[in-house]
Amino acid sequence: MTAYSSKIEGFLKEMNDCDQTCSNLREEIKRLRTHRMKLRADARCALTNQAVLNAGEPFYTFPSGYVFLSSALKKEVMPLLNEKQKARVEELEREIEKINTMATTNAEDESRGRGLQTELDGLIAAECPLTGSVLVNSIDQGFDTDEITQRTFSKHIHGGQINLGYSSVS
Repeated sequence: MTAYSSKIEGFLKEMNDCDQTCSNLREEIKRLRTHRMKLRADARCALTNQAVLNAGEPFYTFPSGYVFLSSALKKEVMPLLNEKQKARVEELEREIEKINTMATTNAEDESRGRGLQTELDGLIAAECPLTGSVLVNSIDQGFDTDEITQRTFSKHIHGGQINLGYSSVS
């Protein structure tokens, strides 16, 4: 009986710890929803070195300070996703495109589109590919030597800042 009581107390403590962790995560998510970052007018994509404000496409900024064009980030992250995630990204993109090309949209369609975009952002931009666990977990993998996909680290100096990114090798 005492052994069961000890186990129950242990489970209760574990449940309280999990509850506290969930509360902390909720607070962090709430904080990040209103998080604002300053972006330099000459900010460039860390993967393509293209100016993000003139690129004509969405871009992502990360707390690490790196900025990525949406297409470049997707190209970098897609090979790292599992098959189910890849299929979901493609499905989300089709649904978003369908909503965006509708002649008229109502508030429900717009809300659904925002929800789909948020889910897509969660898959593509879950973390910075140059500073997150993706980079750490792939450190033991060799470089792909295909002529098109071969990449090398390079230094880009912008406005006195050193930006370590990828550039294609020809």
